[in-house]
Amino acid sequence: GRAQRQGQGQGQGHGQGQGQGLDLHEPAMDSPDEEPQDSASASSSSVSWSGKGPLGFRSPQNWRDWCHAALEARADGTAYEQALRERMVSFEVPDESYHSDHDLDQTPEFDIVRRTQAFEVQQHAEWLVGHTVAGDEAFRIAFQEGITAGELRDRVGHALGADAQAIAVISGGQPARDSSVVDIDSAVVRRTTERPAVFVCCWHGLTAEEKQDWPDFYMQGYVYYPGVLDNVLPRDELFQARLETKEFVTRNGKHAPNRPELCWHFYSKDGVFVVQADTCSMYPVGLLPPQLAWPLPAGGRQWGGPRCDVWSASIDLPDVRRVLDAHAALTNDRPLPRYQMVVDPNRFVREDRHRGTVWVPCEFDVHADGSVRLVGGSRSHEFPLVAQRAATPVLEAALPLLARLDRPRLLLDGRRTQAVFKAQRILVPPAAGEGADSEYVGLWHVDGHREHVAAVVLYYYNVDPALQGGDMEFCGKELMDCIG
Repeated sequence: GRAQRQGQGQGQGHGQGQGQGLDLHEPAMDSPDEEPQDSASASSSSVSWSGKGPLGFRSPQNWRDWCHAALEARADGTAYEQALRERMVSFEVPDESYHSDHDLDQTPEFDIVRRTQAFEVQQHAEWLVGHTVAGDEAFRIAFQEGITAGELRDRVGHALGADAQAIAVISGGQPARDSSVVDIDSAVVRRTTERPAVFVCCWHGLTAEEKQDWPDFYMQGYVYYPGVLDNVLPRDELFQARLETKEFVTRNGKHAPNRPELCWHFYSKDGVFVVQADTCSMYPVGLLPPQLAWPLPAGGRQWGGPRCDVWSASIDLPDVRRVLDAHAALTNDRPLPRYQMVVDPNRFVREDRHRGTVWVPCEFDVHADGSVRLVGGSRSHEFPLVAQRAATPVLEAALPLLARLDRPRLLLDGRRTQAVFKAQRILVPPAAGEGADSEYVGLWHVDGHREHVAAVVLYYYNVDPALQGGDMEFCGKELMDCIG
């Protein structure tokens, strides 16, 4: 989900900070001169649901029939729903009736999805090459005589763009200690990845009886009352949802304060909604597996723990700076002191009958090999050459980070993605003396107030070495009394 963010920096001596941003959101319009494409490989695999029924206090008489009916009803849904259907792993629901006796203390079976992959390591001349079970090359690193398990783990992790802690080295059939020298002839490397389970769900709406019995409902830090959920969730549409435990300072229901409570997190176009699992008739119809994991760039990492969807990496794209600097000199758009708009999305807008004036996004085809192509030709943007030479490489470089987001999980490879392109320059004057106004402090904000923004990419293409600070701060949209 979207989070508010704030940036700040302090300069000693004259400094400049220049950044480019991409706001990614769900495709909702046709391309300027090409038809939208949504291609994805369909999955025929399935998983079994072992719980006593849907995580809710009311259940249909036969969940199997309901799941099939829900999927058939959405067979001609939006392009996004069709992509969800093609990529999700459907549940195999036993053909029996369910009752509303769900055990609230039961840990969800699909809380975490773990995947282990083994690579056989072989020496080829001056290289150590890792192959998958299918025989495909997965990584290639320089051979080093007497390499230790710790060194091999770190270098393989770097080559795969994975955390070294997720890499295990097996030598001679046994796990190898970091300090032990690896026998390459019998070496196997295992990578274990953990991703939270993302459900594909469908909301069928509340009955009159349920609306009367509905408890207080929490949405983005505010308390709402009976019937609100029925108005904000997309009825009979497929969407993503997560199950997480939360602890609350206060609780007006039957549970004691500070007791962990299982909550649904719903991800719709209009926002992120949170409600207790034991009071919600939500029906998951399948799981959405992680998308292609393109290798992380060097230094790629996650911030804020496993529940924080903030990733970063150090990437150098010198051509982007040259293109944007030349464009900034041409337009010289300075709406405020110390501030220059290099590419202003407010100059490329359209009128929407429901939302008013909205940004017009660029559209990109994302391919399975991690390449990106701007579509639309001369009508792709107000400055199509700038978008092609600046926005395209930034989006392509950010794909490995975007593929690791889970709130919501983005559908990237083999699809057309929309992104709003923005670039700006902030000037910080030198400190003339004690108390001089030589500091820039950003404001808390959310990108896109009328657009359906699902993720934000920031690329700092030039930061003056005289600047100090500049850390980003993020504020998640948790409930006001949530402590976990």
